[in-house]
Amino acid sequence: MVDPPPDFQDGPRPQPDSSEGDARLKNLRERYLGRHGTGPLAMAGAGLELGAGVVVLTLGGWWLDTTLCTLPTFVIGGLMIGMIGGLYNMWRRGRRFF
Repeated sequence: MVDPPPDFQDGPRPQPDSSEGDARLKNLRERYLGRHGTGPLAMAGAGLELGAGVVVLTLGGWWLDTTLCTLPTFVIGGLMIGMIGGLYNMWRRGRRFF
């Protein structure tokens, strides 16, 4: 028969105090969410805004091009405006993060 791992030989592990758990949770919340919306999740949100802006403006440019028969003028314009705006937004948020 195989011996159980050392963690299970002495019985169940003791549970941490609730105050210790609350402090750890508060520390993790501040670390990942940040105090002023400048944590890693805020930067991930900026990345999603970059992608969404590029997609929406490029599709809007494609619609204008097909409507006005000017392909690819507005597609390229929408792509460029979406990239510039999204990168500016990421730079602005990243400046506060770092």
